[in-house]
Amino acid sequence: MQIVHNRSGFADKQIIKLQETPDNVPDGQTPHSVSLCAYDELVDVCKAGDRVEITGVFKCNQVRINPRQRTVKNIFKTYVDAVHIQKVDKRRMGIDVSTVEEELSEQITGDMEGTRKVSEEEEAKIKATAVRPDVYELLSRSLAPSIYEMDDVKK
Repeated sequence: MQIVHNRSGFADKQIIKLQETPDNVPDGQTPHSVSLCAYDELVDVCKAGDRVEITGVFKCNQVRINPRQRTVKNIFKTYVDAVHIQKVDKRRMGIDVSTVEEELSEQITGDMEGTRKVSEEEEAKIKATAVRPDVYELLSRSLAPSIYEMDDVKK
């Protein structure tokens, strides 16, 4: 088999290990954990140490004895397909309080236009970047820098 790149569809997937909070675990016991599969826009919503509430579908897969054979055990591997991820305690999640206050003040005053003033320094940087001969490559490298290769897709 061989992948036909232009006719293939790719989607983001992340496997998260979800663990009980230490507050809910009785003394002397280890916290229980479950694997969580996040797809598309749910990828990178939370990071290690975040306290979250998960809504999802609890699923299971049979465990194979040998991946090359069809025989399976009577044991199932369980996981959760995430539908929604919500952070529980915003103060612990590293949220920038100043931006939250600005958003609340804009909602109160009714200023929902959302325009941003560009300073002269930023405008000079934008114009300097625009005249660079490698601006196309620079933009493709800047788009999703955590994903390596795939330059043709980024362009």
